[in-house]
Amino acid sequence: MATTTPKYLDPCISGYGIVCGLEVHVNDDCSIEVQAGTAITPAGQTIHLEKIKKFNHYYSPTKPVSTRAKSIQQQLNIQTCYELSDATFNAKTMDSLKQQYQSDLPEHAFLHNKILLLSVDTNAEDGKPQLSFWLAPLDELAKGLGIQSAPMASKGLFTKAPTRTQVDPIEVDRYLRPVLSLPSIKVPRFGYKTLAITDKANVFKGVMVNPFSKIDSFQLIFSEYKAILDDLIPDFSEALERLHTKYSPLFTHKYAEYLDKFPKVLEAKWAEFCKRGKHLYYIQYFYDWLRDLVKAYEELRLALTDVRLQCICEGLGTKPQSILLLGPVLGGRSSHQPLVFRDAFTTPFGQSNREAQLQHIKCLHWRLMMMIWTFDLPFLQMQEVLAMPGFSYDPGNEEKFDSTNYWEAKGSIDELPIVITPSHLPYGELGAQAIPYYYPLDGDSSYSVHRYWNPHFTKVQRIDEHRSYNVGDAEASTKPFKDGYSSLDPTVYPLCFDLQGYPYLKVEGHIGKQLSWPNGNTSNFYFTKIDFLKELKKSNFCLDVIALPLNMTTKPPSFPLEELLGLEHQQSLIPGQTLVLIYTEVEETIDLKECNDDPKIDPYVVVADFVLPYRYTCCKDNPQPAGLRTLANVPPPPNIVEAQKKNKPAQRKP
Repeated sequence: MATTTPKYLDPCISGYGIVCGLEVHVNDDCSIEVQAGTAITPAGQTIHLEKIKKFNHYYSPTKPVSTRAKSIQQQLNIQTCYELSDATFNAKTMDSLKQQYQSDLPEHAFLHNKILLLSVDTNAEDGKPQLSFWLAPLDELAKGLGIQSAPMASKGLFTKAPTRTQVDPIEVDRYLRPVLSLPSIKVPRFGYKTLAITDKANVFKGVMVNPFSKIDSFQLIFSEYKAILDDLIPDFSEALERLHTKYSPLFTHKYAEYLDKFPKVLEAKWAEFCKRGKHLYYIQYFYDWLRDLVKAYEELRLALTDVRLQCICEGLGTKPQSILLLGPVLGGRSSHQPLVFRDAFTTPFGQSNREAQLQHIKCLHWRLMMMIWTFDLPFLQMQEVLAMPGFSYDPGNEEKFDSTNYWEAKGSIDELPIVITPSHLPYGELGAQAIPYYYPLDGDSSYSVHRYWNPHFTKVQRIDEHRSYNVGDAEASTKPFKDGYSSLDPTVYPLCFDLQGYPYLKVEGHIGKQLSWPNGNTSNFYFTKIDFLKELKKSNFCLDVIALPLNMTTKPPSFPLEELLGLEHQQSLIPGQTLVLIYTEVEETIDLKECNDDPKIDPYVVVADFVLPYRYTCCKDNPQPAGLRTLANVPPPPNIVEAQKKNKPAQRKP
């Protein structure tokens, strides 16, 4: 019943084994009774006590310590233990549990802070297990088992002093519920890592400025995101390692090292992205990815709150194989579990729905792992990281052709569509939101995130209802490049169905695209290959889309972004708001020490997006930053314009 490595969980139920019955009672005369019952030691041996055992005496600790007592003390890392006796009283070797003489009264109540232990000796000559019952101090057990670093003061219930030091219940709760020791991860807000800080010695207490007042190049945007991710990714990886250290047997039946690779994949993808120095405008997607991962991690942490699988023997170098902690010795009370170790194991989710909730937790965990494993973007080729030494992953032919490979077959980022996907509240459960653009999906792959995105949908086999940029069309898929996961019209064409309950819109596919405008036009823009305004009108959405330049050749008195108060990066927005696209006006070289080359960003490329919480064009009093452009329709080709002029009908006279 016990694992071989102390690092992982012990599925013991009570103390160091399983106990049914064997309740401990204290009589008025201070004698101890152990009721009949059955126990199973961690070594798998079944012990049955047919009759009540009653003890009035214990062997005096002043006599030479027995070999068995030394063994128990060593195994439990304690200094003191008392063996109980139900034999005839012997004044030379025994003391009474009930104080007989004035000189016998100790400084504290003897039974107050004792735990009863059952020791099983299987080395007897007749081969039958020999049972012995022992008392051990609660504070020494707590210290020896690592629940509390400092020993508890040995003060009893009947001392003159009314107070006494006890084992901190918060520390005990944290020990019994390992989830309480998992770190909480917080994601810094864009702009408030470096840009808004004026005094690095007093990061939050010092004077701050509007972070957008400094932004006049993509280098500053990139550096801000990189500073956040350089700190956030190692912290998150460490949180995953601690999660797996404490709960790996709950998440998977495979060897513990199986889960060790996922934090490494996370760090490797970030390192490879910085090393290559290509498509650096995707860094905002990396930031969104980490926000997703933190949200998924926190939802898993919440689901683990009531799971108590950690045994008190976790962490011991030498595992006791024949000792059971039966319970506290307290007058008028009965329990087979020590008070300080209460709930060392309960059925993880109560008496009902255990299997369903266990599957729910496993689904949440595997979703988190697949979000790490499958993250990729068009032309970024993150799947190559999985083939690196240490991972050596070969997905097989079918799984190599996910949605990312399909989009790459289009030829360029400018060819990719810009998709509007209705979604639930961004601050609600992750599984209720549309699956983001950067998770390649594949109807044939067991690694595809859509299989685990919402545990309820997974359970009721409704994974083909998830909305996503990468949904595809299962029936119209063109193999080997595309494997859509749904052929349902409400999933493939979500804008044609009721949007009540989907108040937010994910606009994806525009990062990395080049902008264009007619010669001499200084107020409008359009995407080179995509008529996005036409799509907005066709979908009947009231959204403003504006573009602001970086690296302006003529600097205005104030930088353009500072004038737009309320500017914030969001993964989705609601109708009536404004999508702000940030683009480079000239070619820009990015200073990136991890990259051996000099990574460059072409001019007129969308490198980031932000959201204004209002419709910008509806009010003429809104600030007009230099270089601002609004979305326009793609002009028809010149030959079409000439044909339209020739076929233009004559105007009617008034």
